[in-house]
Amino acid sequence: MQIIRIPIQSMVLITASAMWDGINTRELVRQPALFIVDGRIKKICTGFEGSQIKQYPKFRHINFPHLTLLPGLVDAHVHLALDGTPAGKEKWHNPSGLAEMVDQNLHQSISSGILAVRDAGDRLGTGLLVKQKKIEVRPDIPQIVTTGPAIRRLNGYGQFLGEGIGEALEASEAITELKMAGADQVKLLASGIVSMRCFGKVGGQQFTREEIHLLAQMAKANGLPLMVHANSEPTISHVISANVKSIEHGYFVNVSSLKQMAETGTAWVPTVYPVAAMASTPEVDPNIVEKTYQRHLKMISIAQKIGVKLAIGTDAGSPGVYHGKSYIEELKLWAKAGIPTPAILKAATTTGAMVLGLDKSIGTIQVGKRPSLIGVQGNPLETIENLADIKAVLLPQDV
Repeated sequence: MQIIRIPIQSMVLITASAMWDGINTRELVRQPALFIVDGRIKKICTGFEGSQIKQYPKFRHINFPHLTLLPGLVDAHVHLALDGTPAGKEKWHNPSGLAEMVDQNLHQSISSGILAVRDAGDRLGTGLLVKQKKIEVRPDIPQIVTTGPAIRRLNGYGQFLGEGIGEALEASEAITELKMAGADQVKLLASGIVSMRCFGKVGGQQFTREEIHLLAQMAKANGLPLMVHANSEPTISHVISANVKSIEHGYFVNVSSLKQMAETGTAWVPTVYPVAAMASTPEVDPNIVEKTYQRHLKMISIAQKIGVKLAIGTDAGSPGVYHGKSYIEELKLWAKAGIPTPAILKAATTTGAMVLGLDKSIGTIQVGKRPSLIGVQGNPLETIENLADIKAVLLPQDV
């Protein structure tokens, strides 16, 4: 795979065989030419002939004669401080080991064409530490949107994700501290996790409807979107009514809540692969795993048909889910659910960028946006598996 960095103070002309721009989602643009000036796409031409290049002598020319360009992929739910293995948390006690793991996770994402990630938090606030350069990583990493440690109920689920609070009002100070530390969003754990031994059983609700609304207002007052871990009803319904940015996981969501999401514009990041990946784990019932994720795929299909904003998130770092490498597995499951390929691509790029709050700069290929791009062979509209082998990555370079 080729990684090309595009300096912000440069003039670059990028040409390729074809392009999926994320705007006209059902067709490829043939022979595109992207004119990059000062780190932004200045002009886009189609049907660009090689003989026209000489008309632009001031531009550095980058040509991909056999590739299709797409917006960089977005993973809307990862945990940078976990690597998908049982030993991942052990590295938290070793600063050099943690830094090495985070660096590897980020570069595995880049190798898979993931150019933006939303770190859904951990007790250490690792995403914030990377942004603050307290954890050093190599260059050429995805753009990181981070929540820092999660807001959760004391003694409730998620000890590895955040300290825990006793009363909802205690979160006010925590949210303000996250804002001051540079967090981009707030992560709230509104419910527990799903049982893989008893179908439909979910850990209890951590906050009441009133508390969820209060926390949403606190986050809004600090200018921080709220992403919420929520499974089962009525927790999901309470979260939607609080006008949050996104619902994470959402196992055992019902059709009524999906319709409510579509009406309110609440995004859903379903993260189905983490459940499917548990099928071979000794302590689970494989039949329950199968039944659970098959139901989830059915609900994703319904959500797509009724207009819910769907974004791809892998929950990378959870058991058996690896940064970058597991992204294609999530996409394959969506395809198995019958989601049309253009809709999967949109969830992986355009909607993902919106969920991260980066839609003004990435997520589509259009004038005014940053050249955060990937190149693949073949037509990605024909099969999602064309995204399994990324041939080129183009990264904006600010410094």
